[in-house]
Amino acid sequence: MADTTSSNTQQGAASEADSANQVVELFESLKERGGVIGAIAGILAPGVGPGVILVICTCLVVFISMCAFAAMAGLFSIHMFVLIFLASGLMASVLWSYSLRKSQLRQMAQAETEGGGDDATGTTTSNKKDD
Repeated sequence: MADTTSSNTQQGAASEADSANQVVELFESLKERGGVIGAIAGILAPGVGPGVILVICTCLVVFISMCAFAAMAGLFSIHMFVLIFLASGLMASVLWSYSLRKSQLRQMAQAETEGGGDDATGTTTSNKKDD
């Protein structure tokens, strides 16, 4: 009975992975079309790409600018300074997490070209020092 349950679980996981791959392939084919459909497919594609990060940072810069102008005009000054501080922190956090993810992807690609890692996570243990 336990073997049947585990095999059903494995089949379910495999079918979910297949459907996820199909979704990614669909978005890739739509992105290749270009135009409006390609742009929408790029935005709705799984994961966060450089375009989404650019839009988020642009919106935050515009928001920070609006808050700065409102603070200079004397409208709710303390609130505007708090919002500027929070928006700046959010933008720094978004850029930091994106740079971490980008460096992880770069390391994974480098590990694949060098022949892979020692285990399934792709980490290598070649950082041993010789005494």
